[in-house]
Amino acid sequence: MKNDDRDASLALYLFKKRSKKTVLKIITTVLILGLCFTIILPILNLVPVVFSSIEELGNPNVIWLPLEKSLVSFKAAIRFILPNGFATMAKSVLYASGIMLVQIFFSAMVGYALARVNFWGRNVVFFMVILVFLLPRQSLLLSQYIYFNHFDVLGIMDLFTKAGEVNLINNPVVLVILAVFGFGVNQALFIFLFSQFFKNIPKELEEAALIDGCGFYKTYFRIMIPNAVPIISTVAILSFVWNYGDTYYTNYFSPNGGFLSTLLSTTFSSANKDYVMNAVRTWYDVPLVPDMAFDAVKQAGVLGIMDLFTKAGEVNLINNPVVLVILAVFGFGVNQALFIFLFSQFFKNIPKELEEAALIDGCGFYKTYFRIMIPNAVPIISTVAILSFVWNYGDTYYTNYFSPNGGFLSTLLSTTFSSANKDYVMNAVRTWYDVPLVPDMAFDAVKQAGVLVYLIPLLIVYLVGQRKLVENLENSGLVG
Repeated sequence: MKNDDRDASLALYLFKKRSKKTVLKIITTVLILGLCFTIILPILNLVPVVFSSIEELGNPNVIWLPLEKSLVSFKAAIRFILPNGFATMAKSVLYASGIMLVQIFFSAMVGYALARVNFWGRNVVFFMVILVFLLPRQSLLLSQYIYFNHFDVLGIMDLFTKAGEVNLINNPVVLVILAVFGFGVNQALFIFLFSQFFKNIPKELEEAALIDGCGFYKTYFRIMIPNAVPIISTVAILSFVWNYGDTYYTNYFSPNGGFLSTLLSTTFSSANKDYVMNAVRTWYDVPLVPDMAFDAVKQAGVLGIMDLFTKAGEVNLINNPVVLVILAVFGFGVNQALFIFLFSQFFKNIPKELEEAALIDGCGFYKTYFRIMIPNAVPIISTVAILSFVWNYGDTYYTNYFSPNGGFLSTLLSTTFSSANKDYVMNAVRTWYDVPLVPDMAFDAVKQAGVLVYLIPLLIVYLVGQRKLVENLENSGLVG
């Protein structure tokens, strides 16, 4: 009788345990499927917008599939952003590929020097790399723009021009120079990645090469570079993607370069809405072009940007900061894919024995996560916290699009000191401070002063957290 009771209790215990695991699996599966659907939903919402005829746009009866299929949006988008046919796309691809090669070549050399060569001031240089990595690009933009607008190196331009300087703005060579000297798109991150990777290569390889008669350069090119293929491929992908989609440097230093990203951002700016709609009306003989035609053509050109401009229960969330929160919740925040990758790499490096021990102690999936994994993830959490704060504080892309009237400092800085406001700023300085004559440089001076004020919180974060940031990124598994 006792054995029967014991067997029944054991069976009941095993049933409860299996039921609990099954319920947890179902909940986890539902959450994952819901998250996947949330990620895919904006792309699905593009179908009735991009593939509908112009006249059907905005029809409330169209939900998933267009009533009347049409490729007019694609035709118009190609006509706008590919004025020279696919040669424009080829030019953008070649540009991104060329800058990618330059960034890899120079970032690898600098990273190797910082990792392996003991020279005076190495730590200062390394901290400067981290500082450039953390600072928003607009903080360096003005000085870079002025320098390339009046380009001269040690006075040698006196030998070639009467003015003693050359204006390199609107010349693609500027983008190459920036990459050569480590100021390309996110290049400080690439230097850091190479540095950390070379630190992890055993010194015995260099010692063996030295014994075999290899000098410094032969060791670098014959030993270190072939062993650095993993990080080179990583940097190559990141560099190509970021340079191909860059609108910041291309808009400022080569606005007439004809790059696809620049054409896309300028053609479909809100100021061009009437022009785009009139062009569609004229080109395709459409008597009535609804407002949604502008978004349809733009989405056809972009095909992948989150479609947050559509109706959500008849509530317009634009200019509501909750949009920025929603983007972060569903993984579309500023550089959030990188944060997910960092966490993934970190958790991969935590020994599985910890989870097995927690399971033996009776911890379930969620208890193991919150009681075991999260406390051990403090290094990567602090790293992501610093990066997230810095990048969100300096963001102008999401704030300008989704909350332009939110009153954020980065947005105010970018809009107040835009070139369109130059006369307003100079007249304000003249009025407020009773200055009878305000030179053109006053605009740049006030703008630079505004940037310095804006940088105060970032400099504090850098001084407090830069050492932790470096240590924790080393332990994150990103380059190991």
